[in-house]
Amino acid sequence: MSYNEKHAYKNPDVIFRGDLIELIEAMKDELPPIKLRNIAKKLNVTEDYVRRRIKKLGDYGLGFRTKFDLRKIGLSTLTVIFEEPLTLDAVTRIMGLDKNISYILRWHGNINLPRPMGIALFYIPYKMEVKEDLLLMLKRSDIPKIIEAFETDIFKYDNLDLKRGASLSNVDIRWKSLVDQLDEKALKERSFLEKNNYFVDIQRHVDLIDLIILAKLQNDSLTSMSEIAKLLGVSVGKVNRHLRTHIISQNLIEGNSLRRKMLNLNDPTNIVIIVKGKAEQIYMLKDSMELLSKQWEFISALYNSNTGEYLVLLLVKAGDMEKIDRYLHKLFGGILGTEYFIGIVNKSTIKSYTIPFISYNREERGWDLDQQLMDIMRQKFVEILAKGPGTH
Repeated sequence: MSYNEKHAYKNPDVIFRGDLIELIEAMKDELPPIKLRNIAKKLNVTEDYVRRRIKKLGDYGLGFRTKFDLRKIGLSTLTVIFEEPLTLDAVTRIMGLDKNISYILRWHGNINLPRPMGIALFYIPYKMEVKEDLLLMLKRSDIPKIIEAFETDIFKYDNLDLKRGASLSNVDIRWKSLVDQLDEKALKERSFLEKNNYFVDIQRHVDLIDLIILAKLQNDSLTSMSEIAKLLGVSVGKVNRHLRTHIISQNLIEGNSLRRKMLNLNDPTNIVIIVKGKAEQIYMLKDSMELLSKQWEFISALYNSNTGEYLVLLLVKAGDMEKIDRYLHKLFGGILGTEYFIGIVNKSTIKSYTIPFISYNREERGWDLDQQLMDIMRQKFVEILAKGPGTH
């Protein structure tokens, strides 16, 4: 890690500079492929000026990600909690996990406190009834006993908002402001489901080239189409056509957000907190997650827009733990009116897996580029259920 990267974690307030905030605002609504000349024109500066500011953000451990709704590409997530910690394995990712389902593993980690448990997230097809079948497969695998499982249809990344210019070091002010805003919103009753119209079928037709373009842009909005073409072994023109006629024309992209490129989990002063619960005030769930995602400590969240079940990850400095814990209890217990628990995750057990591996054909060592994502998921689930556990 460079000196600047280390310094950014010790004093993140250094990023509150007018020139960087202007760049962030200019990037928010840009569609890929992002051209520096367009950003420069917006800001009335040179391309070299934009390039230097992007590099400066990178020195501070910040970058840009492209936002899109996983449901639109046919995916949701099954969250599974185990009564004992999971043992990691290089082949199946989790020791004892059936190899037929290891390919859909999205994330795993072990909880140390309040008591040792394991947790794993799995990609599953959106609006395809596979939860019970998948749980049956997991129960037949040689892994710890399942104590809870729920499906989530909405995923939130960190969406840092530096425009407000709040001091990152002033934890009390930031978190009090968050809770006060949500307290005020909670007084205004409204129908969450009606407002967001979650019963409308929003799924788009997405093939595997589209999927990999989205995955690369989700990691870095500035990824070039030539880099993606090289990865897939196809022409840049083909990638650009997919971007234009499949992704942009179907309104899959929702803009760009600022993200932390490094979480620095090796720093002993950084603590990963997990919050799991079920909101009683379901109409408040979206607003709560939206405002929470702008906090510096926020990593990600998943929730079910119909049932109110949720999972939130935060990265907290040890010295701020007591203060933030107090606000978390007020938010999740007081405002959302939930059954919930707050735990600490063993950082060494955390690993996430991106969506492209779903489409990778291990036998042919290549990409199944011509198939729709939902076709791939359905086909693989049928194969899993037909084979049963332990047969590869």
